[in-house]
Formats: sequence, C-alpha cells, structure tokens
Amino acid sequence: MSLATWKKEFYPKAAGNVSQKSALAHSLRKWRGLTKVNLKKHGLVMDYECLSGGKPETPCIIVDDSSCALCQCFYYALAGEPCATCPIMLMTRDSCHEVYDDAIYGSKSPTKMIKLLEKTQKLQQKSSK
Repeated sequence: MSLATWKKEFYPKAAGNVSQKSALAHSLRKWRGLTKVNLKKHGLVMDYECLSGGKPETPCIIVDDSSCALCQCFYYALAGEPCATCPIMLMTRDSCHEVYDDAIYGSKSPTKMIKLLEKTQKLQQKSSK
C-alpha cells in the first residue's frame, strides 16, 4: 500500500476539482482516511500537515486548505468574510479552524474533525427536508 492507494480510496479527486455539492462528502472521506487504522493500512504517516510514506523525499499530500474541498469551494467564495458560505459555518455558526489546529498540531487525531463534518452533514440534511 502507498500514498497512491490511499488517494484512490480516500482522495480520488483533487479538492479544487470538487463541486460545492460534493465538497462536504469529499472532506469527510479525506479525514476518515487520516485515522490511524487507515494510515497504517496504507503504510503512511502524518508529520504535521504532511501525509507521506514517512521516508525522506517521498511524495506528500499537504493536509491544509489546499487539499480541503470545503476551503477550495467556500473560503474565497465571497469577497469579505472567509468561510461565510462554508457549510460548517452555516450549520454550526463556527469555523473549523480550532478543530483543524487540534487535529494537526494538538492531539494529532482526526476524530474531532470527523465529528464536526458528520454533525455538519446531519444538520445540512435536516435543513434541506
């Protein structure tokens, strides 16, 4: 297993190529791929924002706004307030920034981000009924 197999399973399309309608599901899929079980399955490690095989000079995916479909679709969507139209902000009245910082620099666990994305998805589904 490798970064290529991980991408095939959890990140099959670059974040910038995802539609607004699919952005939440794409982001959730990516973060589920960052659990310890899935990293181990593919032989990968997270070193802060860098997802790689863990050896020097191996390919890396940077886990930040550049690989986040929600950020790519909604961060710059409106002139003015960043994230204003992001489903996370619209559904929870808060951004993902604190949760992201914890996942990358604090606990180094994707659990809180996965929970935030799942909560957002449920609230979005409820509001569309």
